[in-house]
Amino acid sequence: MKIILEKLWSLILEYKKSIVFCVAVIGLFLIGFYAMKTIDGVKEDYYDHKYNINSTSLADRDKMTEAQRLKFENDRRDLLNTRGTPIVQEVVRTQYIQGQTPKTVFSEVQHVARGGDSKLISQSTQDKIREKSDETKIIEEEKSVDVYKINHEKVNKFKVGATYLDNKAYLNIGYQHKRSEIIVHTDGLSPKINGATYMWTVYQK
Repeated sequence: MKIILEKLWSLILEYKKSIVFCVAVIGLFLIGFYAMKTIDGVKEDYYDHKYNINSTSLADRDKMTEAQRLKFENDRRDLLNTRGTPIVQEVVRTQYIQGQTPKTVFSEVQHVARGGDSKLISQSTQDKIREKSDETKIIEEEKSVDVYKINHEKVNKFKVGATYLDNKAYLNIGYQHKRSEIIVHTDGLSPKINGATYMWTVYQK
């Protein structure tokens, strides 16, 4: 055993420069790889926040608690029930591509939603995935990846307008919150308030 250790030590001393070089190259490679993975993760988080993208893979669903899974299924059912309405613009269904793993297709859809290009997904589907919306939900299914383009209801609206009545012009400033709306009437550009109107939406479609 002592002879083997001595022989090994002599080899290390003989080739120490080469060994140090190899260790340095491997170390730099690992540092670069880790840095690139970190940068990619930061970029993904940035674009997910910028475009409000929420993704759920099959692996994510396997890790859910019973309560989380129930909420997810209820939310997904609501999305399906409201598709084609002003709230959910459409469902983009990307079928799995022959020769590609489900994980690859899911990652490609995420990449496109974040503004990237894909050689696996058709251009028309990419355009639909990148369409502007308030929120994008990406859900991996057993045989497809579904993309929901969601527009949230705008509950706060600020308005400005004018009224001409009895040969006199009035400046109107309005604020609407959900169904309630209040309009303040002023005498032209004067800060004096001449009146106000309150309205409530009794029916909307």
